[in-house]
Amino acid sequence: MKDKKLRISPYPLPESTYDNLAKSLYEPLLMHENVVMVCPPLWGRDHNFRNLVERGPHDRQKILKKAARTLHFCSFDLLNGNKLEDELWLNKIISEGKEPVFLINLPESIPDDHLSHFLEQAQKIYYRAPNTIHFLLIMDMKWNEDEFFPLIAPFRSLFQNVIRPPYYTEREALHLIDYWLSRWNWQLPKNSRDWIAREAGGILLLGKAAARVAVKEQIKKIDDLRRQIPDHPDFTVQLRFFLSRLTERQQTILESIANDHRVENESEMKHLEAMGFLNRTSHGVQIRSFFVSNYLRKPTNSLKRLRTVLQKTNIFSEREKLVIVKLAELRGKILSRDALAHILWGDDYLDKFSDWALDQAVSRLRRKLADDPTFKSLRITTQKKYGFILL
Repeated sequence: MKDKKLRISPYPLPESTYDNLAKSLYEPLLMHENVVMVCPPLWGRDHNFRNLVERGPHDRQKILKKAARTLHFCSFDLLNGNKLEDELWLNKIISEGKEPVFLINLPESIPDDHLSHFLEQAQKIYYRAPNTIHFLLIMDMKWNEDEFFPLIAPFRSLFQNVIRPPYYTEREALHLIDYWLSRWNWQLPKNSRDWIAREAGGILLLGKAAARVAVKEQIKKIDDLRRQIPDHPDFTVQLRFFLSRLTERQQTILESIANDHRVENESEMKHLEAMGFLNRTSHGVQIRSFFVSNYLRKPTNSLKRLRTVLQKTNIFSEREKLVIVKLAELRGKILSRDALAHILWGDDYLDKFSDWALDQAVSRLRRKLADDPTFKSLRITTQKKYGFILL
């Protein structure tokens, strides 16, 4: 790769991502306020915390300018058993005309009672000099909102600015995939890398896991990726690991969406949408990650869901809809060229049939599938001389 920064970055995201994180975290200090960054599950909190600490002096000087001189930053990772400094230390810093700023990483494994105890201690320290002592906390949103807000309500002075970064964009996921492929000395065509980034839906864990399978199995072609990655045992382990970080209520909602069932809990859906895990489209609510959606979708419901979605769209002709459904019914088996021609042109297909006309019809259908976000995960592949398969 030409970009040398990719090779030295402690966590492989674009520089603009780290710049935006630093800006969100440090800017409220200009108003002498605390900040809490509440991250979605498996967002990469530990890695981003480390990066913020290492970049700290440069970022703070750029964002805070002259105000940075009056601030004394202390970074703590409670995973390593660090404890908040004592009163004598705080008094010394304040007497020197500095404002102490605690930048603290709260581990995802911290039990609720321990979290409450920590927040209570932090709030007591903050109340010693509310305009002088500041807290910047980075933590996981591992609770649903109905449980999360009552838990933190007694410590609202610490939660003056709550930042909720969503899952990542496809561009950021692609950056991570390119980074790891470079580290693993494996090249994938652009369409294969784009496919992994799209299917991951902003979940970096799944993008990296898919790239790892491609390297392990020596896969390069997009059709082979589609066939092997979703059911690969190494990949499904990562999928289950990710889903286990969601609450039972959130998992139920995602299963309902994946199987085209009605979801009653609109508030929790909005919470998942704020995390960047769901998208609202003209066809309703969708799970951004096709990896997750396909994993949760029950086989008996996939065909029903496809028919329902096709009925709501006017992108395809009625004949093209029949082709898509027939290919889906075959579940990866070949639809012969003659059978496809019969679906497209009816009983008179022999009069209209030609290899050129059939290939043109399939080419148009492929373009329509690729152009619509709802159907872009579907791909029609050609089995030379035999027919076509839907992946």
